[in-house]
Amino acid sequence: MNDLVLAILKETQIRRLVKRFMRALPVPLPLKALWDAVDRPHYLCGVLAAAAQAQCEGRDAVTVIEFGVADGDGLLALERYAMAVARHTGVRIEVCGFDTGVGLPLGTGDYRDHPDI
Repeated sequence: MNDLVLAILKETQIRRLVKRFMRALPVPLPLKALWDAVDRPHYLCGVLAAAAQAQCEGRDAVTVIEFGVADGDGLLALERYAMAVARHTGVRIEVCGFDTGVGLPLGTGDYRDHPDI
């Protein structure tokens, strides 16, 4: 029976419906992260992972950083997730954002171009 339930839950329409309920209901943050039931699930997963690592190491605080802040929407989302995860885990989370203000550097146009190396 459990395999059948899992197979049904993997279906796209069912997942969309459950995700919508997860966004609206007060469910635990790890469950929201599991269902991608937030605007930026990758941010929430990163903050949750940082807090879990801090707990494993016996630390009481971490810093999370966004590079390339642009308009700041992602930074605001990161701040919201940090406050929620801090309440959930008890780990203090500082948020920092960095941006040069000039945008991304131009590449050569070649897919093998690695300006990061």
